[in-house]
Amino acid sequence: MWAATNETGNLWGPYFRLCILTGQRSRSDVLKMKWDWIDLKKCRYEVPSPKNGKPHVVHLCDVALLELSIIKTLQESKSKPNEKVRGKQDGTVRH
Repeated sequence: MWAATNETGNLWGPYFRLCILTGQRSRSDVLKMKWDWIDLKKCRYEVPSPKNGKPHVVHLCDVALLELSIIKTLQESKSKPNEKVRGKQDGTVRH
């Protein structure tokens, strides 16, 4: 499954890998993830209003941090910073 994510491109590949690495719900937690939820120094992010309604902290492993770094670099290279972690391939945010 991990190898298959490398064939899905810069938009979906990192998204699928973050789902695998964090074990989070893809639609409600990872798809809606925002940069201000992430604390790189503490290697975690906080989902402020998950499905159960109670904020919870998700710890990030080194590989997840690397994926986030790659996404950030791709967004910055498009000169279109996003509030959300996952944007379209052209750097704009998907709604």
